[in-house]
Amino acid sequence: MEVFENFANIRNSIRTVLTRKLKRTVFQEARKVFPVSNYTRAAVLAEAGVNGASTLTVNNGVNPTIFKKAPSAAELRGQYKPAGEKILLTVTRLYPYKGVDRMLEALPAIVGAVPGVRYLVAGTGPDQQRLQELSTRLGLQDHVTFLGAV
Repeated sequence: MEVFENFANIRNSIRTVLTRKLKRTVFQEARKVFPVSNYTRAAVLAEAGVNGASTLTVNNGVNPTIFKKAPSAAELRGQYKPAGEKILLTVTRLYPYKGVDRMLEALPAIVGAVPGVRYLVAGTGPDQQRLQELSTRLGLQDHVTFLGAV
């Protein structure tokens, strides 16, 4: 979030303009920059003009001693994936910059092209109510489930 320009509201716009030069200086003077994805790496390179050799993507990971693949319970499969449904899943904190709203806006076209699709949104956050209202406005109640905290 610290890399991207954000003009979503007046507060973010002011912050973006005021910190643009500072961000560029920080990235250019850093010996190494470790973005969490190739997408963010590309943004760092474009935004700050950083040397690509000093920028190494280190993807977020999980602790395999805590998170282990387990067979899904029949009860959960029945609740979240009735027979034949295709699942789209987002697991995130619900903040506006995460793009869940863009997925919801695209979902009517996806539903039209892919019968039996369901979108599961796992997580909570300050954008949850707005996203639920958007889902309702778009008539997606039968295709979207907000799971809450997981």
